[in-house]
Amino acid sequence: MKSSRHASILKLIKEQDIASQNELTQKLADVGFTATQSTISRDVRELCLVLERFPGGLKYVAKSQRNLNALLSDNLVSAASAGNMLVLRTRSGMAMAVALAIDEMEFEDILGCVAGDDTVFCVVKTDKGAQALRDRF
Repeated sequence: MKSSRHASILKLIKEQDIASQNELTQKLADVGFTATQSTISRDVRELCLVLERFPGGLKYVAKSQRNLNALLSDNLVSAASAGNMLVLRTRSGMAMAVALAIDEMEFEDILGCVAGDDTVFCVVKTDKGAQALRDRF
């Protein structure tokens, strides 16, 4: 039960902007999980979720998402897609760190990444998925 709830929490915060434990509790109830505030608080701590400020306000992100956001904002030079392929250009020496952060995020659409010194090459399931990830990055 706990692992299913944790998986649902991670999916929810990845797909939606959730800014409070009350909101998270409601979203979980919408997908069939009943949990108390103390359970949600413990889940947030165990999953290493943090509130991060975005242009639209605050939202929960997983530690790996926070790491990816910081890595991308500091090191991403460009992002391009061609068909179902995504190419990320980084500052010299940073491609491996970016690729590792992407792998830790376990994006459903990404089949795999290969990194060099300043380039990350990702194979994505669909053309549309590659474009969406390019826009996100």
